[in-house]
Amino acid sequence: MIAQSSLTKTYQKLVQSNKLLHDPIQLHAITRLQALANTIIQQNSTSKNWIQRALSAVIRSNTSKGLYLYGDVGVGKTMIMDLFYESIPLEKKKRTHFSKFMLEVHSRIHRERLLQPINQLREQNRTNIASLSTFRQDPVNPVAVSLSEETTLLCFDEFQVTDIADAMILRSLFTELFKRGVIVVATSNRAPEDLYKHGLQRSSFLHFIPVLREYCEIHRMTSDTDYRLIGTQDNTRTYFNLTENKSISYNDMFKRAVKKEGVEVRTSKLEFLGRELQIPESCGGVARFNFTELCEGKHSAADYLQICQYYRTVFISGVPRMGRNDRDPARRFITLIDMFYDNRVYLVISSAVDIEELFDLSGWNIVNTNQELNHTNRELEDELQDRGGSVTTKSLFTGEEERFAARRTLSRLRDMQSKQYKEETGIQF
Repeated sequence: MIAQSSLTKTYQKLVQSNKLLHDPIQLHAITRLQALANTIIQQNSTSKNWIQRALSAVIRSNTSKGLYLYGDVGVGKTMIMDLFYESIPLEKKKRTHFSKFMLEVHSRIHRERLLQPINQLREQNRTNIASLSTFRQDPVNPVAVSLSEETTLLCFDEFQVTDIADAMILRSLFTELFKRGVIVVATSNRAPEDLYKHGLQRSSFLHFIPVLREYCEIHRMTSDTDYRLIGTQDNTRTYFNLTENKSISYNDMFKRAVKKEGVEVRTSKLEFLGRELQIPESCGGVARFNFTELCEGKHSAADYLQICQYYRTVFISGVPRMGRNDRDPARRFITLIDMFYDNRVYLVISSAVDIEELFDLSGWNIVNTNQELNHTNRELEDELQDRGGSVTTKSLFTGEEERFAARRTLSRLRDMQSKQYKEETGIQF
């Protein structure tokens, strides 16, 4: 018999030990997740006979609802979801950042497209190569099937839709996942109706919203408190304003990191999916870039994810104040921070401005001219062709989405300086 989830008790113990502050908003969300946890555990009880398990599978696919938590940054959504995830004693469960998950989905779709003609020939025992060009099948369904076989529970952090390629497949992907009994728990800064707001071809995306509402309870967390601002800071600085007088510099930190690795600094490169990513300075698990190298080229979430997987400590110099004329590098910087934060990368930054001044959002309005829109469309078409559905992500942030994402990034940068975050990275200087 699988043990009962103790999510509520775990939360109460954290409050009693002063590791968390009591928050009725968080506790209310915890009770909803506790109810879901109990349902999942009951449905997956190992004590059931085969008839009960079969009936449970039918019930799960028809009635079980996940949970979609949304609210402002820093209210504790991710922390609560992680407590829930750890409380579920299932082997087939997965917790991931939503953008990372969609990169994996697009990669699988790309592979499925490549394999479909071969599979068609095998199934029909054909040898006529000419028939390959006429074979077309939606590759999303088999990808959803394989995902449903791998996991019972999917937990997504930062559920957001800014990519038209994601927007166009969400309905078919999640409809199939839900029908096959996959339970989804997600955190987001947006209500379902505000996802992909003002995005290109949004009318096609809108069909996803009722699907999400049908299979997930929607729960809003409202609070005036950003708990990331309350986190205990330590004495090891990881954000350097170059105009300040300080006892230790950004370069001193890099020297410490290199000395700890004990190997020579060199130029290297990462190769993946037929692409090359240049690393100007690397030393064991440490890498150093300047802002231009990381955010002013054609890098994407896939590139930043590769950096996370190979380097646990990353230095970035020359981070500027970003305004209307810097929207593309700003978007990449936002994506980079999302990836680094979710993968607990130890990040050290040098900039000419304080964290609170990194973004000048005054001119970030919604794209509203034909010239801008046509330019965006051309870029999108070019990049979608380049990636074949798997490599480069073109995010279509509107001005409203950009401002929201920028505020989230500032909150995360503050949290990345906290003692708790640094301990979670496992890196010490």
